[in-house]
Amino acid sequence: ICHSNAAAPNFGSIDLEGYDDVSIHVNNGSLWGSINHDSGFTNMPLNGNKMPACNLSIIKAWIDQGALDN
Repeated sequence: ICHSNAAAPNFGSIDLEGYDDVSIHVNNGSLWGSINHDSGFTNMPLNGNKMPACNLSIIKAWIDQGALDN
């Protein structure tokens, strides 16, 4: 996994292994900006295609509903 605790040092220290780690990036907007390929963010996956719209809509709905730890 690219953004695990072990791999984070090799990927800009972005650890997304647990909810607490993910919520940091949800709250600062970088998770959505990166996966949606918004201007000013590093596109994820790096050097890859944008996720399918269906996957993006699921993540966006989760964020819009408060990004609960469920």
